Amino acid sequence: MDDARGVHREPLLEFVEDWGNIARGVIDDTGDAPGPLNDPVCVVTAMEEDVRLEDLGVTLNPAFSKLVVVFAQLSTETARLRRAAEETLFPALSIFGEHPHIDGSDAGLPEGEVQVVLARSLRHLQDVVLFLEQVYAVALNLFEQLSALYTDIPRVYSPLQAVRLSTAFVALGECLGLAAGLDEAVTENTALPVAFDAFRRMLPAIRANPASFPAEEVGDLEGIESVVKNLESRILAANAFDIIVDKLVGLMGEGGHPQHFLDQMSKTAFDGVNEITARLLTKGERPSDRTNLVSLMCLAVLHSRLVPLQVDERLCKVVWDVRKTAIMLPVSRIHLIQPVEFLCRYLPTSAIELGPSQPLEVAHQARYDALDRIATGLKEELSVLLVEGAAWIANLEIKLAVNEENMNAAFGRRIRLLSDGIHIAHRIRNRVQEAIRLHDVLEAPLTNVELRMLARGLELLHGINSSYRRHNTELALELQHLLGFALDRLIMLVVPAKQVLEEALTLVVSGWSRMQITLSGKWTGAELAREDAVAAASLAENVLSGPATKQRYESFEVDGALTIATQA
Repeated sequence: MDDARGVHREPLLEFVEDWGNIARGVIDDTGDAPGPLNDPVCVVTAMEEDVRLEDLGVTLNPAFSKLVVVFAQLSTETARLRRAAEETLFPALSIFGEHPHIDGSDAGLPEGEVQVVLARSLRHLQDVVLFLEQVYAVALNLFEQLSALYTDIPRVYSPLQAVRLSTAFVALGECLGLAAGLDEAVTENTALPVAFDAFRRMLPAIRANPASFPAEEVGDLEGIESVVKNLESRILAANAFDIIVDKLVGLMGEGGHPQHFLDQMSKTAFDGVNEITARLLTKGERPSDRTNLVSLMCLAVLHSRLVPLQVDERLCKVVWDVRKTAIMLPVSRIHLIQPVEFLCRYLPTSAIELGPSQPLEVAHQARYDALDRIATGLKEELSVLLVEGAAWIANLEIKLAVNEENMNAAFGRRIRLLSDGIHIAHRIRNRVQEAIRLHDVLEAPLTNVELRMLARGLELLHGINSSYRRHNTELALELQHLLGFALDRLIMLVVPAKQVLEEALTLVVSGWSRMQITLSGKWTGAELAREDAVAAASLAENVLSGPATKQRYESFEVDGALTIATQA
C-alpha cells in the first residue's frame, strides 16, 4: 500500500513543483513577485461539508436541541463577523490616507487627492456602517436569548438552567469587542477626519460652480452630502461600542434584567479573566487568550453598565487587575489597547472607583514601567524564544522526514510539534508587537540592541511561517488524518461518559415517559440537569464523529457541550 502511494505521490509532487516554477516565472514577468497571497500553487487543507446546523444539533431532547442550534447559529455569525473585520475592514481603515512620497517622507495626502481618496472609499465606509448594524443585530439577539434563557420566572422545565453557557456569553463579549476595535481603528487614523473635512469643504464649491466639474462626477450632491453626514456621525465619532452597550442597557424593562442572567454573565467574565490571566506570560498561554480577554473585559463593562448602582465588586477588581499581567491587549490583529484606559473610558463611575486612584496617571506610568522592563529584559526574553523557535524549525525538518511504525505515537508527536510552532510564533509576536507599540505611543527611540532583537524576532517569525509553507503539501496530506486522530481520542472520552449518564437516567425514569414525569412533578432539578447532560454528550459525539470542518467547531463548541455533560 505504501509503495503504491509512493509511486503516485512522487510524480504528482514533481508536476506541481514544475508547474509552480513556470507560473512564478509568468508572475515575475508581469511585475508581481510571488508571495503568500499570490502564490500560484496553493494547497487548501480546510474541509467543507454540506450539512445544516439543525441536523448536527439533533438529540433525543428536542428542547435542548432547539436552544443549542439557536446559539450555534449566533456563534457562527459572530465568527463570520470577526473574519470580515480582521481580513477586510480593520486593514482598510488602518491604511486609509497613507501616501508615502518619493523621498520617503509621509506628509499626508495633498489637497485635491484627499477628496478623491475619500470618494473612492465611500462604498467601503458604507460597508463599515452595515457591519456595525450586523454586529448590533447579533449582539441584541444573543443578549435577548440569554436573558430569556436565564429567567427568574419559575418553570416546569427549562433546559440548561443548571449550567452556564460560557461560549454564548463570550460571543456576546466578542461582538462588543469588534465595536471597540473599530472605534480604536478610527481613533488612531488621523487622516480620516482630515479627509472628511476636506471633502465637506469641496461640496459647496461644486454647488457654486457646477460647470467646472464633469457632470458624471457631480451627480446627486444632496445624496452625497447625506451619505457623508451619516458616515461622519456613525464612524468618525468612534462611539460604536458605547452605542451598542447603551442600546442593550435600554432593553431593560421596569423590572430590570433577570438576576439569574446577570449572575451568569458576571460569573462567566470573572472565571474567564482569572483563568486567562493565570496563563499569560507563561508557556501555557494560548494564541486566543489575549483576544478572549478583551471579549471578557467587554462583557464585564456591559454587566457594570447594566447595574451601575450595584456593580459586582469582585468582577471589577479582577478586571482592574488585568493591568498587572497585560500592559497591552489586541482589539484586532493591528490595534492594541491598554486595559486601564479602556476601563476608564467605558466603565461607570461606581466601577471606576473600585480601581486604582488616579487610574489614567497609573496607566501612563505603567507604560513607562513596561518600557523600562523591555529595555532591561527584552534581550533575555527574546533570546529564549529565539532558541525555542530555532529548535522547533530544526525539529520540524527532522521529524516530518521520519517514518515511524507506531502510528498512534507518531500522530501524537506531530500534533504536539505543529501546535508548539503556533504557540511559539504567537509568543514572539506578542513580545515584538508590544515593544514596538510602546515605543510608538511614548515616542521613545529604540536602542541598537532592541532594534537588533526585534529584527531577529521578526526574522524568526518569517522563518516559522516559511517552515509551514515549505511543508505545505506534506502537511495538507496529513492534516486531516491528524485531526481525525485527535477527534477519535475525544470520542473515546465522550462515549463512556454518555453511557454512564444514560444508565443513570434510565434508572430514574423506570418506565415513565419524560412528559409524564414532568407533568407529575416527580422529576427534580437534578434529573432534569442529567437529561441535559445526556443530550450534551450526544451533541458532542455527533460533532466529533464527522469531518474536521470549521462549521462544526465554530458553531458547536465541543468544550461547551462537554462542560454541560460534566456539570450534571
